Amino acid sequence: MSLTIKSAPAAVTPTPGGFTAIASTPDLDRDGEVIDPGAFLPLPKAVPLLAFHDRNDPIGVCRPRYDGNRLLVDATFASTARAQEMRQLVKEGAVASVSVGMLVANRVKDK
Repeated sequence: MSLTIKSAPAAVTPTPGGFTAIASTPDLDRDGEVIDPGAFLPLPKAVPLLAFHDRNDPIGVCRPRYDGNRLLVDATFASTARAQEMRQLVKEGAVASVSVGMLVANRVKDK
């Protein structure tokens, strides 16, 4: 398995302690790939929210859910100083996009 990272311009709606973001859609992404709806089933109850994909820099928790064919995450920032610093950067627009890292178990190429 290899780590794949997908990112998108801000589809982020700030909430008091976090945000909701689109993590995946069935549309062609900028890498020319499509992630099938349901590819992440069964969804975990929660996954860590990491600053810049750094597993040593957790700043909160994400709760994934499907809304039709879109995979959304409801993220909540932790109460730590670092997490609140990142929350402020999101609020001010300095960090204006989200990206999703995943381990790809099975990649299928269309002919």
